[in-house]
Amino acid sequence: MTFSYLTTTVTTRFSFFFWLLLCIVASMGLGQLKFAVDYTSYFSEDDQRFNRFRTFQRDFAQDDQLVIIIESKQDNNIKKHLPFIKDLTSALSDLSFIKKVGGFKESYFNPLSSALPVRGKQNPALTEFVATDNSAVLLTLSFNQHDAVSDFLTQLNSTRDLINRQMTQYDPKLEVYYSGELALNWQYAEVLKHDLIWFLPGLILLLCIMLWLVIPEKWWIVGIASSSFVVLICTLGLAAWGNFTIAAISAFVPVIIIVLNVAYAMHLYFDWRNACANIYGNTSSDSVLNCDHKQVALTALITSMKRNIKPLFWGSITTAFGFILLRFSPSPPIQDFGAMVAFAVLISFLVNYSVLITFARLAHYKVISIINLSHFCGHLYRLGWYYRRAVLIIVGTLTLLAAISLSQLRFDDDAANYFPTDNVFSLSKQVMETKFNGINNINFVVDTNTELGITDASYIKKINQFNRFLAKQDEVIKVHSIVDWLKWYGVGQHQFKQILTGNTIQTLGIERLVNVDSSASLLRVNLVPMKASELIDFEDKVLSYLTSNNLHTLISPPLSQQLVFAHLSRENSWTMLSSFIAALLLLLTLLIFLKRSFKLALLGLLANMLPLVLVFGFWQFIGGSLSLGCAVVMGMILGIIIDDSLHLLLKVSESESSEIDSTLNGFREVIPAITFTSILLVLGFSLGLNSDFFPIIELSFLSLLTIFIAWLFDFIVLPVCYRLAMRGER
Repeated sequence: MTFSYLTTTVTTRFSFFFWLLLCIVASMGLGQLKFAVDYTSYFSEDDQRFNRFRTFQRDFAQDDQLVIIIESKQDNNIKKHLPFIKDLTSALSDLSFIKKVGGFKESYFNPLSSALPVRGKQNPALTEFVATDNSAVLLTLSFNQHDAVSDFLTQLNSTRDLINRQMTQYDPKLEVYYSGELALNWQYAEVLKHDLIWFLPGLILLLCIMLWLVIPEKWWIVGIASSSFVVLICTLGLAAWGNFTIAAISAFVPVIIIVLNVAYAMHLYFDWRNACANIYGNTSSDSVLNCDHKQVALTALITSMKRNIKPLFWGSITTAFGFILLRFSPSPPIQDFGAMVAFAVLISFLVNYSVLITFARLAHYKVISIINLSHFCGHLYRLGWYYRRAVLIIVGTLTLLAAISLSQLRFDDDAANYFPTDNVFSLSKQVMETKFNGINNINFVVDTNTELGITDASYIKKINQFNRFLAKQDEVIKVHSIVDWLKWYGVGQHQFKQILTGNTIQTLGIERLVNVDSSASLLRVNLVPMKASELIDFEDKVLSYLTSNNLHTLISPPLSQQLVFAHLSRENSWTMLSSFIAALLLLLTLLIFLKRSFKLALLGLLANMLPLVLVFGFWQFIGGSLSLGCAVVMGMILGIIIDDSLHLLLKVSESESSEIDSTLNGFREVIPAITFTSILLVLGFSLGLNSDFFPIIELSFLSLLTIFIAWLFDFIVLPVCYRLAMRGER
């Protein structure tokens, strides 16, 4: 009665206008949708490590900068181009949005502390900004505050255009590269732009081809397209009104939303076709000619709605639960990623039972000549049953090998390698590592908590002690501290105090080395390229040294952008692992509740857990590690792959399991829809392989591989185990 009511003209019209109104309200907020291209958006306001890092940046004028590398390809004498570099820095300084031009310019052309007597051989600050082979120099640009992403990108593009014009006019053989925190933000913006432009057209083309090949009834295609549009607009409207953030990692959200919605709709379509075929198959030829075809299609639609209400509802709940677990991630963009998809999955269930039905009720059944998936699935099922022992031995062996490999999976990540090798940031990283001291560095604040405390002799002695320890470490390239500055100017303790008393740190040009009241100074360490786990291990080694030598009260823990990213990635990995365990427990509980059988519940749990074991074991075998994209997959994918298992376990009755033919009939009706939706999901996630952001590539690859393996389990292994379990109960 309820399902018949949902297909009436009054109800469908009401639902159509209701969702139309909701879409209008949602679209009104799309202009407020926030796009995050700043690396700082990946950190929570409550992240203590990140807050310490930002405090350090404020205290020592360490603004996020755009680093410009100017390299001479002709020779190793960049200094012969000094007139051009000076003109370029003057032109950059004239840009209204540039706050300061530093680096080589500040150290060479106008050293603020030039009034002091120079006694050293080389300015230690200058060595940071000239390549070891004298073929390149570094300029640093600090920008004024910008409120909008568009302003930031406009400023960066204007800067690049100015530099390109100047260099082309002067010497086309000079090369320019871009590095630093703002270059990283720039590439986050470019990645987000590239992925959003590519993903949606690619997805629309994919869906058009898939639906055209499989669905001859135009009203079903219109209904599926309309329901997908409604779900997407409502979700993006929620994101806008709820101040959610679209970042590089969440650029794939629209693809996931639409693919999942279409997959759910296809279950309704396939069961509608089965119901139509059964009605016409059980009707004589004369009756078929005289029957009301519209009423047959409507009756089949009601049958499909009844048959799918339970698996679609619980599938939506479990999928949404898997994504909502991403809310426990320490990174806000991943939290918003999970919330948006979870919301989309829940309203997808409602939209498919309202908007889709509005159009599907107008469809007429058509017989088409396509590959008969039912017969193919039946043949494969029989093979699986007859060779069940070999199937189970192969699955058991592969699972054991995958579990051994999985036990060796380690956390590792490198935020500096999230982009392709030909990316602007990646190219500059190579130059920084080969010609300078690299981009991997950490900072220590050596604090006395006393004004002018850095002039004390014991203070300098302890810095020298710490310097000697760091210089002995294999990971360290170079150490910079206030001691280098003192040696350059030949300043003693008493004279140092007089200089600081009579001048500001800005006048001396050491605001990036000494804080305002001269109570603390900065010690900077350049490191060899390291991944996240290696960087955290180095941090632990340094902290152990500071504690054992009673220096932890004077010297802060290591501070750097790379280090806070490393900790964020590790915490996210552990959180997602916990989420995966929570999802397994929910799945087991739900299956026990639905099937009233612990044996079947355990079977459903294994059918969804083992594909993940195989995929992540294979991932470790080919050299993969537990990183940002990998961790997100671990948190979300179980909710997706469980959907097919629920359709199998809830649609195939236990009473059909005593004989192979009766079991085959049950699975034959379910498997085609599962096969098509799995293909759809695999192709949908494959779009992410064309991303310019490695975590999305990783997420896409692991997701599509897991979905494919889960389909094989549902297609071959689960039916065999299901029948064995039912026969065992009898």
